[in-house]
Amino acid sequence: MTAAAFALTLLVLDITFVKLVVGPLYREAFGVDRVSLLPAALAYLAMISSWGLIRGDPKKAALVGFAIYGTYAFTLKSMFQAYTTRMMVTEVVWGVIVMTVATLVARRV
Repeated sequence: MTAAAFALTLLVLDITFVKLVVGPLYREAFGVDRVSLLPAALAYLAMISSWGLIRGDPKKAALVGFAIYGTYAFTLKSMFQAYTTRMMVTEVVWGVIVMTVATLVARRV
C-alpha cells in the first residue's frame, strides 16, 4: 500500500504544480500549450519506480528528488536559453519537496 500511496501523492502534487506553477512559465518561455501524454506517463513511471530506492526514507527521497528533477532542470538549462535560472531552481527545489512529501505520506498510510 505504501508504494501506491507514494505514487498517488506524487502524481496529484506534481500535476497540480505543473498546472499552477511551471505550466505558465513554460508557456511564456517555450509557447508550450499542451502536454504529450505518453512521454509524461513514462516520466511519471520512472519517478514512481524510484520507490524501490527510497523505501520510506525521507533523506533518500530528497536525494532522489534532487537527482531526478536536477538532471532534468540542469539539462534544460544547458540547452535552452529561454529556460531561466528561476525555472531551474524552482524545478530542483520542487523535486526535493515533492519526493520527500510523497514519501512521508506513504509512510503514514
